[in-house]
Amino acid sequence: MNKIVKVGKRYALNNSYFKNRKYNYPDTLLEIVLYWKKFGELPFEYSGDNWVFDTMIERQKRHGVINSQYLTPDKTARQLVELTNNFIPKDHKVLDACCGTGQLTKYLLENKFNVTGFDADPEMVEVCKYIYPQSDFKHFIIESKPDDENQRETNEKWDLIVSNPPHGQKDLIPFLNWLSTSLTNEGKAILLLPKGFLSKVSPPKLVGYIERLNVLHREDMAESFTHTKCAAEIYIVGLNESYKNTTINQSQEQELKKGRIMEKADLRKIQDIPLSKISINPLNPRKRINESEIAELAYSIKEIGLLHPVTLRYKDEKLQIVAGECRYRHLFLIRMKQYRQL
Repeated sequence: MNKIVKVGKRYALNNSYFKNRKYNYPDTLLEIVLYWKKFGELPFEYSGDNWVFDTMIERQKRHGVINSQYLTPDKTARQLVELTNNFIPKDHKVLDACCGTGQLTKYLLENKFNVTGFDADPEMVEVCKYIYPQSDFKHFIIESKPDDENQRETNEKWDLIVSNPPHGQKDLIPFLNWLSTSLTNEGKAILLLPKGFLSKVSPPKLVGYIERLNVLHREDMAESFTHTKCAAEIYIVGLNESYKNTTINQSQEQELKKGRIMEKADLRKIQDIPLSKISINPLNPRKRINESEIAELAYSIKEIGLLHPVTLRYKDEKLQIVAGECRYRHLFLIRMKQYRQL
């Protein structure tokens, strides 16, 4: 980054500043923001009311749009945020995903939302931190993970997400994967996507991620993008019921932890788990289990106890057997016999 110094002639922003500025004048949006913070004025003449957005649009005119990152037009940003008023999340917390210059954050804050944002571009994150210090922004790159089950469990969950993500398909595929693993069961996302994108039928991975989502509403954007003919529309989506049922939300996870379920730091301890919280693994390679052996081992467990514990893992709302299905069946048989004797 060039050293931030006081500039001489102040060119007008439109059609002049980025064309005529000298080499030591602020160039990137972050440099301009730092100049503004240091000197309390902009390095160019400007009479509008949204200089961050207008500056980036003017700079794109000279340098081009990178990675299909089309900035949310002013009227469309207002339109997206107006739709958020249909959903009041807990503590008014909303995530501005792929926040860019903070165009959505600007209007979310005006609507009294508690905004958190992220972007893959660290410079945009710094810009938003300076412009909107009351919100929390971080650098985050969305990537496709081979283990979606793990991503689903580890991602932070949100009741409300608003986003204008990059519009290239290579970016939108991992974005939809991330989105479906980051919404709570009743969460909603308000998205600005290429027109008809959620109706695509290929490639298979994209279709799989789209099928996780339920489109609740769609409408045309109020104002078109600048510097592109790309047509987009607004979607409101939630999770499909079939996908909800396999997702552990944060409150359910806390309930499971209250039930004395083993933690990573506690792996060597043996714990008592209610049989009702255990489910059989359908992928168990042992497909045939002799019922007479189960009865015999059930008697053995009743007489001398369980010598080798059953190994479990988190799976949906229960714990799934990793090793020890026969022992589980023995314990279940003993419990049923005890129940019948009552």
